[in-house]
Formats: sequence, structure tokens, C-alpha cells
Amino acid sequence: MTFDAVRSRYEQHLSSLDLARIGASLLVLFYHVHSITSPITGKMPFGGLFQSGSSRGVDIFFVLSGCIILWRHRQEVGQPRRWPAYMSRRLLRIYPPALIMTVIAATMYASGFGGAEKAVKLESHNLMLSLLLMAERSSSVLNVAWTLKYVVFFYVLFGLAIIDRRLGALAIATWQLAILVHVYAGLGGSQWDAYFLQPMGLEFGIGAAAALLIACFPVGLPLRACRSLLIGGLGVFFSLKLYESFVLHQELPADVSVWVFGMSSASMIAGLALLDLRGHIRLPPIFRLLGAASFSMYLVNYSAIVIAVRVMQLAGVPLGGNITAFTLAGLAICCGLVFHVLIDQPLQRELRTHQWLGSHRNSLAAKMPARAQIGPRTTALSESAPPVASPSG
Repeated sequence: MTFDAVRSRYEQHLSSLDLARIGASLLVLFYHVHSITSPITGKMPFGGLFQSGSSRGVDIFFVLSGCIILWRHRQEVGQPRRWPAYMSRRLLRIYPPALIMTVIAATMYASGFGGAEKAVKLESHNLMLSLLLMAERSSSVLNVAWTLKYVVFFYVLFGLAIIDRRLGALAIATWQLAILVHVYAGLGGSQWDAYFLQPMGLEFGIGAAAALLIACFPVGLPLRACRSLLIGGLGVFFSLKLYESFVLHQELPADVSVWVFGMSSASMIAGLALLDLRGHIRLPPIFRLLGAASFSMYLVNYSAIVIAVRVMQLAGVPLGGNITAFTLAGLAICCGLVFHVLIDQPLQRELRTHQWLGSHRNSLAAKMPARAQIGPRTTALSESAPPVASPSG
């Protein structure tokens, strides 16, 4: 099959997935509000709804990343000439904004913010690993960067599929099988490779399977089936989230939660995408903006909440209430939007102007029919990362 660049870009716009990005970002953000304020006040905002399940937003991000990468780049599989452009776009989408936030966090810690506990993170070897997005979860200078290790790892594996279809499929299948063996057969590995064999890595494969389902029905499943996927996924996901928060008061075991939350996330995402393909979802511009800014919000929110809490403490503002929690969440969202509009978006625009990254994209724009450039379904799928990566593609 020949590569139809214009048609491929036209079909890749699934604005409905901005809703999944926004939902995942809010789950992560409100968990951070809870985890930062509760130890200080001894009170749990929202009755403890976000006391557990920090990874639930990350569950959505990981599934979304696997889904979007396969959906967006499926036409490039088996075309090795496209590998340099693919890898440069993927890595430059993640590393520059993450490095900026890492440097900001390191500067704060070096100035004494966080005390001796945070200053330990600035040891030379750990700082280098943090800049490479390879530090351990507990020692990363940028707290939320731990998920980006998974995202980059999956990008590299999928890149093998662009070089050679069978090689990539074998690499991804081997990774997923290795996780299953490591988790369920109890066969451990070294500290480094075991990091990539955690159960959450299965969610990239679950997301890729969701993309295959979507691709099998280019004009969407019957309306009832699409709605059932969406409603069923939402029902299972949030029922289990409530069960974690108010019954267990802790997260489900990782080897169980990866399936129930991963599969329900995939059901939600597939339902949204298939409804979008049928033309049943139209989002206001604000949702597209928030979806595009989800990666920035993911990178910025923890630091923004910590600083805002410190300022509130100095100002004597009481913490622990729901109003304060909403205020902190709103401030974090605003900071993420500012970072997106003033830093990340201009940075990505500048990177795309370089010939080695942007020439192919510019040529596509030149070839695209006028209707495809200005129509309601033409904006390319936002290249947000999970954050977990809206680690999405």
C-alpha cells in the first residue's frame, strides 16, 4: 500500500481524545493537591476522593499514548526513511519542555527550597540522570518525569516498527510478554530492566490494541456499540476509583489495576474515537486548548501547587478545605496554560521550522487541499505527551 500523506493527516484528527487528556490531567492534578496539602493539614479535600489512585490519570495517559502513536503513525510502519523524522518529532516533543522544567526545579532546590531532603536530588549523577529523564521515580529532580521514561521507551520500540514492520511487532510483543513473565511468573530482573517490566507498561499494548480496533472501523461502529464502549468504560473506571478511595483507602494491587483501569480506559478512548469518526462529537475551542496544553499542565502542576501552598502558608491562608483545593487546582491549570502558550508552543513551533524536522510536514501542508486545511476536522492530532505522558503521541 502506498503512503497517502494528505489523506493520512486528514484522518488523524480525533479531537474527542482531548477529553481523555483533560480528564487524565485533572485526575493527576487533584491527586497532587491531596498529597501535598493533606500531610500539612491532616485533612483530606473532597472527602478523600483523591487519597489513592495517583496513577489512575497515568493509566489513561499510557493507554492514550499507545493508542495515538499507532493511530497517528500506522501509515509509516515499514518505511525506514521516515524513522529519522518520527524519532526527532517524538523526542523533541518531550525532552525540551521537560528539560526546562527540570532546570527550573533544580534551580529552586539549589536556592534552598525544599531543604536538605530536596538538595540530595542535585547530586551530580542524579542530576545527569534527571536531565536524561532516566532518574528513579523517587529521586527525579522533576517529580512527574518518571512516566516519561516509559513513554520514550515505547517510542523507541515503535520506531523499530517504522524501520521494519516485523521487527517492531516482535519488539513490542516481546516487551509485553516480558512484563507478563516478570509480574505473574515472579521472575525478577536487574534494577534497570525491572523498571520497564512494571505492570503499567502493559497499558501501552492495551492502547495499541484500541487503535487497531478503531482502525478496523474507519467510519465507526454502530452508534449503540460506540456508546456502550464509552459508557461501559466510564462506569467501570470510576466505580473502581470510588471503591479504591472509599472502601480500600488504597490502590488496588498493580497486577490487578493495570487490567481493570487499562481496559476501561481503552474502552473509553475507543468509544470516544469511534463516535468522533461518526461525527457525533464536536468540542468547543477551549477543550482543544486544554487538550493541547495537557502535557504542559502535567509537567508544571506539581511544582505550581507546591509553590502556591508555600505562599498560602506565608500569607496565613487556611489549607485543607475544598475551596482551597479548587483554588490550587485552578492555579496549577493556569500555570500550565501559561507554560504552554508562552514557552512550549513557541518552542515547538521553532523546532518545526528546522529543515531536518519540519520539511516533511511543510510539504504535506503544501500538498493538502484547501478544504482539508480549513475544514473542521483538519487540525492534526495534538502531539501531547503523557504525561503520562499526556504521554500521548
